[in-house]
Amino acid sequence: MTVRELVTAFEKVYGQTINKRESGPRPGDVAGSYTNADKAYRLLHWKAELSIEQGIADALKWGEIRQQILKF
Repeated sequence: MTVRELVTAFEKVYGQTINKRESGPRPGDVAGSYTNADKAYRLLHWKAELSIEQGIADALKWGEIRQQILKF
C-alpha cells in the first residue's frame, strides 16, 4: 500500500478530504519497501484479519473512547 492509497483509505473512512501536499522524495528516502507477515504467522500464528479501512475505523473509534477507559 502506498502512502497515497493509505491517505485515500483514511479519507474514505473519515468521510472528509485531508489537507495534503505532494512533493518529491527527500534525500535518503527509499524508492519503495514491502512487508511480509509470514514470519509473524509462523512464530505467533498471527495474521491480519481486518481490511485497512476497518483498521482505520477501529483506531478512530479507540481515539474517541480511550480517555474514558484509560482515564488519561
